[in-house]
Amino acid sequence: MKNDYNINLEKYSLDKFKKDLEESKLIPSRKILKKDISNRFRVFKDNDIINLQDLVNVLKTPKKANPGVPP
Repeated sequence: MKNDYNINLEKYSLDKFKKDLEESKLIPSRKILKKDISNRFRVFKDNDIINLQDLVNVLKTPKKANPGVPP
């Protein structure tokens, strides 16, 4: 039996993720995600991050997420 419970992160575009975040009603501790959302997502695109899998890969290690900043 195929496991269809997980999202294929490569097929979930950042544009869709941004739209979903903008349209979502977030709990207070998550509302920061909407702050300056257009600029944040522009930075992702400028760094060739086009889907959620790319974002996960970049955020896995502090070194990748903050180039030039010592761990």
